[in-house]
Amino acid sequence: MKTAKDIARNITTLRRDPVILMHYLAWHASKKLGRDPAIDFGGGPVKGFKNFNSYLGAMRNRPTVNELRMVRHLCDSGQTIIDVGANYGAFSTLFARVATEAKIFSFEPVPITLKSLTMNLETCAVGRAEPIMSAVGKVVGEVRFTDSDDPATNSMSSSGEIVVPCTTLDHFAAERKIALVDFLKIDVEGAELDALIGASRLFDEKRVRTGMIEICPGILNSFGVDVGSIYEFLCDYRYELVDIETGDVLTATRLSDLPRTSLINAIFRRRPRDA
Repeated sequence: MKTAKDIARNITTLRRDPVILMHYLAWHASKKLGRDPAIDFGGGPVKGFKNFNSYLGAMRNRPTVNELRMVRHLCDSGQTIIDVGANYGAFSTLFARVATEAKIFSFEPVPITLKSLTMNLETCAVGRAEPIMSAVGKVVGEVRFTDSDDPATNSMSSSGEIVVPCTTLDHFAAERKIALVDFLKIDVEGAELDALIGASRLFDEKRVRTGMIEICPGILNSFGVDVGSIYEFLCDYRYELVDIETGDVLTATRLSDLPRTSLINAIFRRRPRDA
């Protein structure tokens, strides 16, 4: 329960930041009108936000112009798309609109978030996107997972409040008889390397065409992983990383120089000579 001090702090924040205030007013107006606050990320209205914090987090982290352009370019002819860390479905609904012939698998392990994701996929993805209640890592089994006010920050954690199933992409692909993943999106709040390791066979057999991965040095470090490990994994399988916003091919040096608080969404693709 929020204390008077918490409420006062929130009011002060709203007064100081006009952008947050604008989003709060939009949220509050929808609630007053009896509507479920919604955001269109490019694939239709996404709803079911747990609270204002989760709504604000989604607004702040919605796909950029360059990310939208990238999705349209790389996914329009895709047949199989996997969204690891689907959250409320911002990218899954976008994939469904762009890749009209694709089957989309959307992984979200937290039950309350999965409920909203399922609703959004039923509304915007016309049955082509399947919500999967599972974390994705390097082993098949169960993991502890956080369940915070902002679902976008949830992650695997030994001190997590809930226990959820966990699969690997290699296991899932074998189970569903997936021959090729046309696009793989990974955003799992620091556990990105685990998700990649769990797809080693797919990468080794060149069954992942391209994808997008979130890279934040500080969050990776909290998992005992450095940015170089992500780079080395993909490099070993002859993929390169490209900064979506600048179009630059990311080198080991460039990645190692990133400040801890940096957050990059990068494309990984086969090197031109290996495509």
